[in-house]
Amino acid sequence: MAIKDTLKTFGAGSKFLHWGIGLLVIGLLAVGFFMANFMEPSQTMFALYKWHKQLGIVVLIAMVIRMVWRMMNVRPAYLGPNKKWEIVAAKAVHYLFYAALIAMPLSGWMMSSAKGFSVSFFGMTLPNFIDPSDEMAGLTRAVHAYVAYSLLVLLTLHVGGVLKHVVIYKDQTLRRMLPFVKMK
Repeated sequence: MAIKDTLKTFGAGSKFLHWGIGLLVIGLLAVGFFMANFMEPSQTMFALYKWHKQLGIVVLIAMVIRMVWRMMNVRPAYLGPNKKWEIVAAKAVHYLFYAALIAMPLSGWMMSSAKGFSVSFFGMTLPNFIDPSDEMAGLTRAVHAYVAYSLLVLLTLHVGGVLKHVVIYKDQTLRRMLPFVKMK
C-alpha cells in the first residue's frame, strides 16, 4: 500500500491519521461526557483528567500533522453520482471537523489554565494559555462543551454520508479509507 494519496485512493498516511484521530476523539468524547456528568471528585477522576488532557494534546498535534499531510497530497476524486450540494456538504463537514478538532483541545487547555490547573504532556508541563479567571473558566468550559456536541453532530453527518455511499450509491468510498484494504 502506498504511503501517499492518489487520485484513486487514500494512502497509508491518511488512513492512519483518519482512524487514529477518529478513535482517539470518540474515546475522549465518551470519557469527557462521563467525567463531566457522572463522576464525583476522586483519585480516579483526576487520573482520567490527566489522561484526557494528554490525549487531547496528542489530537492537537495529530491534527496539525494531518493538515500538513493534506496539503502535501492530492485529494482522491469523489465517488458516486454526487450532486453539487452533496460535495459542498461533504467539504463543509470536513472543514468543520478540522476546525472543531483544533478548537477542542485548545479550549480544554485554555479551560485548565483558567481554572489554575496545568496541562502535563507525558511528564512535560505545558505553559498556561491564560491567567486563572473564573469568568474565562466558565467561557472556555462552555466552548469545550459546545464543540463536543458539535463533534457528535459532525460525526453523525460523516457516518451518514459514508452509509449513503455504501447503501445507496454502492461505491468504493468506504473501502478506499479502510486500513489494509487494497483498491481494485
